[in-house]
Amino acid sequence: MVLHVFNNESAFLDLGITSYTNAKIASHFAVFGKEESPKFLNDGQDVEYHQIGSDSYQQFLSAVESKGYKLIIFHGLLANNIQVATDLLKLGIQGIKTGWIIYGAEIPNAKLKIDHFHGPKTRKLYYRLKPIRYILPIVKAFEFLRKYNTKSIIKKMDYFVHFMPEEIEWVEGQMSVKKQHLWSIYIMLEDYIGPELYDRSVSNQKNIMIGNSSSFTSNHVELIDALKGRIPSGFKVHVPLNYGNKGYGSYIKNYGTTQLGSQFVPMMDRLPRDEYNEFLLSCPFVFMNHFRQQALGNILTALWMGAKIYLNEDISTYVYLKRLGFHIFSITKFFESEKLELEILGKAEVEHNRELMMQHFSRESVSAKMHESFKQFS
Repeated sequence: MVLHVFNNESAFLDLGITSYTNAKIASHFAVFGKEESPKFLNDGQDVEYHQIGSDSYQQFLSAVESKGYKLIIFHGLLANNIQVATDLLKLGIQGIKTGWIIYGAEIPNAKLKIDHFHGPKTRKLYYRLKPIRYILPIVKAFEFLRKYNTKSIIKKMDYFVHFMPEEIEWVEGQMSVKKQHLWSIYIMLEDYIGPELYDRSVSNQKNIMIGNSSSFTSNHVELIDALKGRIPSGFKVHVPLNYGNKGYGSYIKNYGTTQLGSQFVPMMDRLPRDEYNEFLLSCPFVFMNHFRQQALGNILTALWMGAKIYLNEDISTYVYLKRLGFHIFSITKFFESEKLELEILGKAEVEHNRELMMQHFSRESVSAKMHESFKQFS
């Protein structure tokens, strides 16, 4: 039996439950948060919720060892999940293995310098917008002296969990550890893409999407500067800034408008999923300037739709997709080139990418891989 620990801030609960249920992995699901009630639980879901610090939370912790769990999986080690992991490890859960599903955002938290994944211009902006950030490395240095902090919790995990071996190996390098691996992914094509998108492809509109959120790690400034003076006539640059850091998003909105004029289209309001998918279908070109694994949902959805996707060559996502044979493109080469050539993917390339996605991310394929990886804990 596997105990799954979810953060109340995570919107991935439904996807997590579905993937492990379909894989026939004996599981129990629990959500933890500081609020009195859960945010993303739906009626009928067999999931328990505990407010951190409450009597029910303490009772849950005390009973974990008696439940017969063979593995505790933390779905991300962020916010509430760090607290739950800390409290469980302090209790000394004998005979129960622990695993961490890598979300990616944990890595900056485990670094002394949070700006580790920013480009040079974005790094300067990061400190200019809030100068107090200059002292954060000092604060984190004191935090790292404590027995329980993000880095120490990560190092205490028995398993690192992800579907990309390259991502696990990269994280091991960042944390200077070697761990056992488990294979897991939330995305199953039939459920994630859905019937409404299954047979649809991107239109040949003159739209470019850059980044996925209002986060410094999207490194928008570098991309905007590289696009200035190179965008063909009639093209629009769309930038989702509707969640994340509001101050940063406001700056990018103004900066992009100044640099690119009317060709820059900031997206400041959240869209319902069906409207967001329609937006993705209007963007045959997608540029993601991340220096670590990020925006996987957007990338895989856009790949299925037939978009031409540009990623940094040295991140695990690019290396993984290239290894599998996907038609994916280098943002590094884009920065080095003198001219921006925007040619949509050919029909054969789109079909090739879709065939690979069915091979690796169909419900049948994902369930079989996950079941095989976790069968020792059933």
